Amino acid sequence: MEDEFWSVPLPPSSIRLVDSIDGEAFQGFLLALQESSVIALDAEWKPVSVAGTHPRVSLLQIACRKRDFGPESDLVFIVDVLSIPASALLQPLEEALETSRILKLGFKLRQDLINLAASLSSTASFSCEPYIDIGKLYHEVKRKNPRKLPGDTPSLSHICRDVFGRPLCKSLQCSDWELRPLTEEQISYAAADAHCLLAILDALHPYIIDMQRSKAVASVGIARLLYPDEELSPLVTRFRSMSEKADRTGKFLAYLLTFQQTLSLQADPKKKIRTRRVRDTNRSQGQTEFEWCGPPPWDPVVGGDGCPKFLCDIMIEGLARQLRCVGIDAACPHRLKPDARQLIEQAQREGRILLTRDVKLLRQRLIPSNQAYRVKHLTKKEQLTEIIETFHLTVSEEHLLSRCTRCNGELCPKPLTAQQAKAAAPNQKISEDVLLQDGLLFWQCSECRHLYWQGLQFQRAMQRFSAMCSYFLYWTDNLSKSSTGNLVRARRNGSEVLRRSSNRSTGILVCSSKQRDLTAVRRSAFARGLFEMSRPINLVPAFLLSFAGSWMTANYSPRVLLMPAVWTSSACSALILAASMLVNDCYDHISGTDGLNRRNSALLSGEITTADVGLVAGCIYGGVMLATCCLEQPIMRLLITLSAYITFVYTPLVKKVTLLKNIVVSGVIASAIFAGGLAVTHGSVSVIPQRTLASSFYLFLSILGREILMDVKDMAGDRVTGVRTIPVCFGEQTGTCVAVLCATAANLFLLMGSFMIQIQMAWLRRKSCIEEFLEEKELLSRIEGSYSISDDLWGCC
Repeated sequence: MEDEFWSVPLPPSSIRLVDSIDGEAFQGFLLALQESSVIALDAEWKPVSVAGTHPRVSLLQIACRKRDFGPESDLVFIVDVLSIPASALLQPLEEALETSRILKLGFKLRQDLINLAASLSSTASFSCEPYIDIGKLYHEVKRKNPRKLPGDTPSLSHICRDVFGRPLCKSLQCSDWELRPLTEEQISYAAADAHCLLAILDALHPYIIDMQRSKAVASVGIARLLYPDEELSPLVTRFRSMSEKADRTGKFLAYLLTFQQTLSLQADPKKKIRTRRVRDTNRSQGQTEFEWCGPPPWDPVVGGDGCPKFLCDIMIEGLARQLRCVGIDAACPHRLKPDARQLIEQAQREGRILLTRDVKLLRQRLIPSNQAYRVKHLTKKEQLTEIIETFHLTVSEEHLLSRCTRCNGELCPKPLTAQQAKAAAPNQKISEDVLLQDGLLFWQCSECRHLYWQGLQFQRAMQRFSAMCSYFLYWTDNLSKSSTGNLVRARRNGSEVLRRSSNRSTGILVCSSKQRDLTAVRRSAFARGLFEMSRPINLVPAFLLSFAGSWMTANYSPRVLLMPAVWTSSACSALILAASMLVNDCYDHISGTDGLNRRNSALLSGEITTADVGLVAGCIYGGVMLATCCLEQPIMRLLITLSAYITFVYTPLVKKVTLLKNIVVSGVIASAIFAGGLAVTHGSVSVIPQRTLASSFYLFLSILGREILMDVKDMAGDRVTGVRTIPVCFGEQTGTCVAVLCATAANLFLLMGSFMIQIQMAWLRRKSCIEEFLEEKELLSRIEGSYSISDDLWGCC
């Protein structure tokens, strides 16, 4: 572990745990704050909080360095905020943070100080000056990019890896920091988080000297504390004048935020900053006024973690809930009516892209173009599609409904039983009918503690978003294959996403002939959806069953291949089954239960509409009726027409009747063999061999058992939709027993048929032997008669 990650280069005696005001550690902590010239701060809290409140800080880490001593004399204090009274910490911390003689170091420290102030006192507010954000200093010194705005800095572990060759260990970041006593690993982790800031400052010290100790460095205290008597260069004087203008125009806001920051946590929200619009002369002709240009803040190229994060303003809160449903982190403003500055601060602090429809906000140019996007569509579904396509997001089924739609918190992965859920959220009203359902599991939000369960709303949402997920994946793959240009592979959560980058500077998706490609994709999606809904895996067996019935009836003669009635019967059996599948899915979609047991439904994803399905099914039924007119046998026409009508009314009338739906499905499939036999006998039932009838009955019993077994598998979905199957009405065990009985009866019938065939064969053999014996006896009697006649004639002679 020590070789892999960066560790504190201090002896154990230099890391002190402060958990009481009576010990020497607390007095040493107060003395170190008074004598230090540079301190580095960090805070830890339990990674579970309630929406709308600040998390309670459990631990405060402060690394102290005196003016006249080197890094070897550094001290790291681990302050147990839960064990020390707030009154004992509040005053010394305020003095250390507000005094100008101490340089404060931190990494995105603003939220830490906000939570610390809320934990110590409801009225406390810290003002931290002078303050250096190590992330911004790292960018200025190492990256030579002074115009980086807040939120674009890489992680602290990334900076350590770049500076020291070893990253920080972040395995304990989400541990329970309120659990006492603290482990040695937690103490080492906390000390490393604070002391690494001092170590990074030491490592960047030579680069700071090379930068001529500019005004930006002096203003934060480095040149003032380390080189107080040296004059600044003329270049710095020019930089000072530019910085003074930045407060009036807002154009050079990055200069003020490059190094020095005054972390005032109670800024006046009503104070408005007048800004001057500056025309962007570098915009290309094809780029619209509010077009988003990459890369996004979460891109690993700019130090992001690869996880998309958005901030939706109050105008598009519905889009935030839609994004949460597909597993994307989408937050809302903390306040009910936030101003523009608060929205921008939250987006930059949390590394999010601001989604809004407010044109006035974007025209103020207060936020970089890669951190704001204007949503163009009005409906929630269209907005979700727009965001996924614009930012090339990957939506997978495993992340669907994994976030709380109320507060954006992640759902706890461990499910709860009904009793556990009732105890975990006693204030949430849950119907007793829901709590009494057998085997129903609950999931709880890790932040607001709201409960979710797999009810009807869950199933409908899962159907819609899972189908949408498959559609987006299919659309992206086909569009990327049909277009031309340079394809750039971008990594997100370990999966590869193809991204168009004809304009590498902006990362905008530029697609020639996009409308033509999209039309081709939609046509292909329509054909694919129609093909999947017709269940081709069931059509081929239906065709072969009808053909097998004809072949058995014709005594396995190849002449059946030349009979048009055989081909017509087989084709009608397959087409009726396909049309019944389409009608069944169409009825289920209209009733709102589509795809409950089939999540990837083409109707839900929009690949095909109910009107299209109805039109195709009507054409299939019409073709079957026309085909029956070509048949000469009235009984065959009656059988095929009856099968078509039964399959048409199956879903609205028959499907919800217990056992009848299974009998109808089994009968329709088994009738395929019988129809094939009628095609050979020209409609004469009496001529059909017994083996054909026996095969139809055996298939009926087998399909009946299989259908009941499928009802056992889909019992949860059938219970939600109100389908009264045998498992739903009588229980899972009863349904399984009935399915086993049907399968057993089919096997017994098969054995009995085989036994009867053996008996019949034995009887035929015995009958043939008897006939041969009688023929021989008759022949002998004739021979004996001829001998007696010859003897009489001989006697007469």
